Amino acid sequence: MKTNILDKIGFIVIITTILLLNLFIGSNIKDPIWIIQVIVSIFAFIYLVIKKARKETNLIIKSKIDIAVLIFMFSIIIPYIANTYVSLEGTINFILKYWSVYGFYILIRNIIIDNKKLELFIKWLIYASVIPILFGIDKMTFNIAEPFLNLINAVKIEDVRMISTFGYANTLAAYLSLTTSLAIACYSNSKCKSWKITYGIYIIVASITILLTQSKMVFGIVGIILLGFIFKGIKDKKISKKWILLAILAIFLFFTYFFIAIQIPKNLEITQKEKTCVIRGIEPNSKYTFAFKLDTETDKNYDCFEINIIEVNRYFAEKNLGRISFGKFSGTKTINIETTDLVDHIEIRISNLLEKKITVSELKINNKPYILEYKIIPEEVVRVFTTFNFKNPSVWQRVDYWTDGFEIVKKYGLFGAGGNAWRILYGQEQDYLYYAKEAHCYLLEIWMSFGIIGILSYLFVLAITMKNSIEWV
Repeated sequence: MKTNILDKIGFIVIITTILLLNLFIGSNIKDPIWIIQVIVSIFAFIYLVIKKARKETNLIIKSKIDIAVLIFMFSIIIPYIANTYVSLEGTINFILKYWSVYGFYILIRNIIIDNKKLELFIKWLIYASVIPILFGIDKMTFNIAEPFLNLINAVKIEDVRMISTFGYANTLAAYLSLTTSLAIACYSNSKCKSWKITYGIYIIVASITILLTQSKMVFGIVGIILLGFIFKGIKDKKISKKWILLAILAIFLFFTYFFIAIQIPKNLEITQKEKTCVIRGIEPNSKYTFAFKLDTETDKNYDCFEINIIEVNRYFAEKNLGRISFGKFSGTKTINIETTDLVDHIEIRISNLLEKKITVSELKINNKPYILEYKIIPEEVVRVFTTFNFKNPSVWQRVDYWTDGFEIVKKYGLFGAGGNAWRILYGQEQDYLYYAKEAHCYLLEIWMSFGIIGILSYLFVLAITMKNSIEWV
């Protein structure tokens, strides 16, 4: 059937929505997102009405995955019907949000109906994902785009994790894992050399971006996908030995650069009110001497600068182990501390009360040099390779979140507790005080929010999607 004007408009709506979401999804101003959702929902409704008037069939259900998706959408309403929700506002918001996404899904299912449109749609998904990649990289390098991010009131990008325009590092990582997987499939199926090079560059850059989000689980998943792609490519003779050798060489050169770069320090210059440096690998019940070589640019002799050594334990409790304050100074200041048996890491908090300038040209911990800032490599890159270990608190913190999440599931797992279930209920289950907007496990959040029907239908959707993806590659 020849594509009519309605389908052409629908395709434009789909592509425009994807592009706008890549810009506004992490904005503190929620109006653009609601406007996009309302427009998409209204257009999807009009689309279905017109198509039905033309007596077209199979608009809602075309295959098994559509049945699973529809059941999942029904599960979102169950907490409201069963009166098991813990937040009426949160539940209504989730219903509106998810059903607007369903309208978008219906448009895609009815408009992207042939391989040509599917390939074009996938290409646009990959193109659009370049937006958050560029914004994220810019923040870590030249910071040219900051005025624009301020204009759209984007969530401020964290100092240590890349979140770009998404507002949440793990969400960005999950999104890029999807587009990277699609790029891998496109690379595998493309016969054009220039497109293969383009997809190859994208896969490398997107993988590095995922690495900089420091989302450990997502990066592990992407790594498994890449390995699977490589083994399949070798088996199908789509990847030559030349490319494998080039990849090994690139990895070798990167780690050579990495190990050289982490030996080259740079003076830590502080002009803002406060700077925090995290020191890991600290042993419990141990004595440490911190020796700072300092230079201050001020004519004040009173205490306008301050350095605090803070111990942070696994329960986020803090203890000040040592403090020095000073004004105009050039030389070395020392702080002697002794850690407790609960120490997780140490934070050095340098206060600059008058917002002048303080330079730390050297730090020695027990007479051993410690680099606070690197000269030829971003700190974010170093942090990625120094936080992938089981001593990192984020590893065991997730276990605590999941344990508390399953306690919520025990109580609300049948019908679900509705929208914002985790945010409202986790405080009732925690054994110690922590703050977590997310349970860091989407499957668990679906179960506690939408009940057993929600989690089973969602798992079924995932299973079918993975099966179709493998067959497509």
